[in-house]
Amino acid sequence: MVASPEFFEGARHKPTAIVDFKKHLGHKTIPKSLDPIEIYKNLDRASDKGELRTLQKVVLSNCLSE
Repeated sequence: MVASPEFFEGARHKPTAIVDFKKHLGHKTIPKSLDPIEIYKNLDRASDKGELRTLQKVVLSNCLSE
Protein backbone atom coordinates (compact mmCIF):
# COMPACT_ATOMS: atom_id res chain seq x y z
CA MET A 1 0.00 0.00 0.00
CA VAL A 2 1.36 3.39 -0.97
CA ALA A 3 0.26 6.34 1.14
CA SER A 4 -1.01 9.44 -0.59
CA PRO A 5 0.81 12.75 -0.12
CA GLU A 6 -2.13 13.98 1.97
CA PHE A 7 -1.34 11.27 4.50
CA PHE A 8 2.02 12.88 5.25
CA GLU A 9 0.74 16.45 5.63
CA GLY A 10 1.57 17.65 9.11
CA ALA A 11 3.87 14.72 9.78
CA ARG A 12 7.22 15.47 11.36
CA HIS A 13 9.16 13.28 8.96
CA LYS A 14 8.53 13.20 5.29
CA PRO A 15 8.94 9.86 3.50
CA THR A 16 12.38 9.26 2.07
CA ALA A 17 13.53 7.30 -0.92
CA ILE A 18 13.92 3.56 -0.62
CA VAL A 19 17.54 2.46 -0.24
CA ASP A 20 18.88 0.00 -2.78
CA PHE A 21 21.13 -2.17 -0.62
CA LYS A 22 22.43 -4.06 -3.65
CA LYS A 23 24.38 -0.96 -4.64
CA HIS A 24 25.91 -0.67 -1.18
CA LEU A 25 26.73 -4.34 -0.77
CA GLY A 26 28.52 -4.67 -4.07
CA HIS A 27 28.78 -7.91 -5.93
CA LYS A 28 30.79 -9.94 -3.46
CA THR A 29 30.20 -13.64 -3.58
CA ILE A 30 30.83 -15.75 -0.52
CA PRO A 31 32.47 -19.07 -1.34
CA LYS A 32 30.27 -21.93 -0.19
CA SER A 33 31.97 -24.83 1.49
CA LEU A 34 30.89 -28.40 0.77
CA ASP A 35 32.85 -29.77 3.72
CA PRO A 36 30.28 -30.75 6.40
CA ILE A 37 32.79 -30.25 9.22
CA GLU A 38 33.54 -26.71 8.02
CA ILE A 39 29.82 -26.00 7.71
CA TYR A 40 29.24 -27.17 11.29
CA LYS A 41 32.06 -24.95 12.57
CA ASN A 42 30.45 -21.91 10.94
CA LEU A 43 26.88 -22.56 12.15
CA ASP A 44 25.26 -20.16 14.54
CA ARG A 45 24.38 -22.68 17.20
CA ALA A 46 23.36 -22.48 20.83
CA SER A 47 26.11 -22.23 23.39
CA ASP A 48 25.17 -25.59 24.89
CA LYS A 49 26.12 -27.32 21.63
CA GLY A 50 29.80 -28.12 21.57
CA GLU A 51 32.27 -29.22 18.98
CA LEU A 52 31.78 -32.36 16.93
CA ARG A 53 32.75 -35.59 18.63
CA THR A 54 35.47 -37.72 17.05
CA LEU A 55 33.04 -40.29 15.65
CA GLN A 56 30.87 -37.56 14.16
CA LYS A 57 33.92 -36.10 12.40
CA VAL A 58 34.83 -39.52 11.03
CA VAL A 59 31.32 -40.11 9.68
CA LEU A 60 31.14 -36.67 8.08
CA SER A 61 34.58 -37.07 6.54
CA ASN A 62 33.55 -40.43 5.06
CA CYS A 63 30.38 -38.88 3.60
CA LEU A 64 32.44 -36.22 1.90
CA SER A 65 34.95 -38.67 0.42
CA GLU A 66 32.26 -40.87 -1.17
